[in-house]
Amino acid sequence: WRGQAQTLALRAERGFGGSTEGQEIKFNFTLAFRDPFLDDKRTSLNINLFQTSATTREVLGGTTTSRFTLDEVGSFIEVGRPLDPATVLSVRLRSELATITPLPLDPSTGTCPLDCPAPTFFEDGRTVSLTFTGMRDTRDSRIAPTKGNRQLLSLEFALPPLGSKFNFQKYYAEYVQYIPLGQAVIAARIAGGLGSGSIPGQELFVLGGPGSLRGFSSAEFRGTQVALANVEFRTPLGGIAELLKDFTGVVFVDVGQVWGPLPTTGFKTDYGVGVAFKSPLGVLRLDFAWSPEGSRTWLSLGHPF
Repeated sequence: WRGQAQTLALRAERGFGGSTEGQEIKFNFTLAFRDPFLDDKRTSLNINLFQTSATTREVLGGTTTSRFTLDEVGSFIEVGRPLDPATVLSVRLRSELATITPLPLDPSTGTCPLDCPAPTFFEDGRTVSLTFTGMRDTRDSRIAPTKGNRQLLSLEFALPPLGSKFNFQKYYAEYVQYIPLGQAVIAARIAGGLGSGSIPGQELFVLGGPGSLRGFSSAEFRGTQVALANVEFRTPLGGIAELLKDFTGVVFVDVGQVWGPLPTTGFKTDYGVGVAFKSPLGVLRLDFAWSPEGSRTWLSLGHPF
């Protein structure tokens, strides 16, 4: 845009069909502006406006204790600057308003307000926070890396003086390594996070779903502390047949757990297989995962790490 590599993007989605349980069909959108060359030092600027709505459940002790709609409306502005070709530092100011609407535990028979218990840890209110992030990326490709590594460290501080209802701190670190084995690649990730203060449920660390523990439901586990490890073996399938030259086979194992605000024991583990297809839109992934809770199938754009 304007010949300066600036981008303006709008992504919107809306459900179709009649509403149920008295729910209004919501309109989700993200409006994003990016200027990668704000000055001659390659300072970047990102501005996002967003609105999301999702039906969520709170699970305590393995039992669903609440179903509710989580509506979030907010914005952020982020400024970043490279220290060298592989290292970038950034700071982000975010303001986000969350609204909780309880729903029946059993959508087929329940009615509100009798059968609509409110969640224990999720809470209405605005979060205003400042996040400092440092990332070093030496991968040979951001789409399908075969060697190198990526390191990330982020520090987030909620700011009550600027209108945040909540006062908390969150610290997160992640390391990803890619090891070439001929034409195949071993991709490994370890990550951990620690939070303190009054963290509402919507701001807790999250595990479960296609980006973390693939054998469990999305965002099934939430906590003030998190640990995660993933290992994948990715190998091209073109050697089997020419028509598979754009496909990659994947075998993976995931291990992770969250702690707090409720006590937990042991680690959650899953394993699975997948296939990645190099398409004009990017890498398309189809994963099949198994855990003690059953099996899950995920279709996603891009590798999880």
